Amino acid sequence: SDLLDEERSGRFQDSVSRRAKREPVQYILGTQEFWGLEFAVTPDVLIPRPETELVVESALHAAAGNPSPLLLDLCTGSGCIAVSLAKEVPAARVFAADMSARALAVARENARRHGVSDRIRFLEGDLFGPFRELDIRAQADIITANPPYVRSGDLAALQPEVRDFEPALALIAGPGGTEIHQRILEAAP
Repeated sequence: SDLLDEERSGRFQDSVSRRAKREPVQYILGTQEFWGLEFAVTPDVLIPRPETELVVESALHAAAGNPSPLLLDLCTGSGCIAVSLAKEVPAARVFAADMSARALAVARENARRHGVSDRIRFLEGDLFGPFRELDIRAQADIITANPPYVRSGDLAALQPEVRDFEPALALIAGPGGTEIHQRILEAAP
């Protein structure tokens, strides 16, 4: 059996200490699998959840029969939805937006990692705001989003891994939990 050298032993001890403080394993390792792909994750983005793959499935179903759909991904975070769709629909035109410049940096890295960075345009801003200048909102074939959905009063009850480590900007929607969804529906073409 091999013994860990001092550097690897130190990294291991640091990882154990971080996990003992309830930091999510995905942030410690820096990755999370989604749609069969490995995505970089940092505390600047939500950790992609398996149930979010349903958004990708629904978008692919909606794209069936359209060889080059125009896709808008709102609240892109790590870019897991936009990147997965760009991989699955090679002729798609994909635009992804997020309010967080730091989240967009992670999303751009994920697009590079999976060879689709030349096919996704990342824009900083709130919901449909960044698309106004491009005048493409009304041309969208498919709009995807995994917006904040937690009621502000429920934050304290969330498990520590979520409450203390995942970005509140990507979690908290407002008092009712559906405020961002309502804004998307009201502004959607």
